Amino acid sequence: MVFCAPSIYITVIDTFDTTPPISSHSITSGILGSNNWHITDVDIEITATDNDGGSGVKEIHYILNNEVAVVTEAPSVSLTITTEGLNSLVYWAIDFAGNTDYPKNILGIKIDKTVPEVTNVTASPNPAAVDEEITISASATDLTSGAASVWYSIDGVSWSRMARIGTDNYSATIPSLSVGVYDIQVYARDVAGNTSELEPVSTLLAVYDRDAGFVTGVGWIDSPTGAYTADPGLAGRANFGFVSRYVRNVIVPTGNTQFVFQAGGLNFNSTSYEWLVIAGARAQYKGVGRLNGADGYGFMLTAIDGSVDGGGEVDRFRIKIWDAEGSIVYDNQIGASDSADPATALGGGSIMIHTPPAGTGGGNKK
Repeated sequence: MVFCAPSIYITVIDTFDTTPPISSHSITSGILGSNNWHITDVDIEITATDNDGGSGVKEIHYILNNEVAVVTEAPSVSLTITTEGLNSLVYWAIDFAGNTDYPKNILGIKIDKTVPEVTNVTASPNPAAVDEEITISASATDLTSGAASVWYSIDGVSWSRMARIGTDNYSATIPSLSVGVYDIQVYARDVAGNTSELEPVSTLLAVYDRDAGFVTGVGWIDSPTGAYTADPGLAGRANFGFVSRYVRNVIVPTGNTQFVFQAGGLNFNSTSYEWLVIAGARAQYKGVGRLNGADGYGFMLTAIDGSVDGGGEVDRFRIKIWDAEGSIVYDNQIGASDSADPATALGGGSIMIHTPPAGTGGGNKK
């Protein structure tokens, strides 16, 4: 008897994969500013696909800014770029057969999230005569994309572009202004489109009439603790600017006074004056005004011009502000009598008592 073995058929499936996967990327979030700069963090998604019938994507590798490679065992990965400046990204994919995608080298992912810094805002001359030309100067720097433009305004009414002078310096010329105290504000815009317009840097400019006796001042003091009664522990820089003078045939002085103590959120602006007395190196005047936009506040300002005989060669300043009930809101020489000479020296700026020429008459109210 002859036995025959059954036939056995074996099917061999060819799983040989020589085709590498294909990877790509997309920016999924991030605000694009100007000149291809992003002004926020940038989110990127990297995805990879393998060929039909291939072994499938095993890993995605990426290197951000030449750092250590990151390996993700998945066909997609998300990452966030937070570093300001010029960023680079290299990525590739590997399938289960070991085929490696050709690396993609992405250069020029530019991020600048920081507004430019404005410093050294000045007006010259300051104070200025009513018919004098005034130069506004400022510096602006941006360490990432660079400063693109700088703008100034007078009392925030409208903005005008300043001319670049050198690398970081800017300038603008104002032909003349009428008598008063002006808030000169400056902001900058960088190449990426970041702007400091919402937080401009300001300085006060006093403009006077040279034909009458008057006092002007602009600058800042170190406000001492105890001066701001709502929060006596606060101290820091306080800016001021003022003009006070008599005009012919008018019995009350005119002008403007501004005082800003930023640490306490205090912003005072005069609305009218009651009197002005100038004696030697000392000027003092009284009036009413608005505090943070609210009416009903009185004030008295006393100033010493250090350059006048008896002034002691040091400009000094005091302002006292009170509410409708007479309660003191601010006094940088708290507890001193109204007749006391001011003791706080200026940290910067100047106070000037302008004396009318002989024979033109005085303007002091005795």
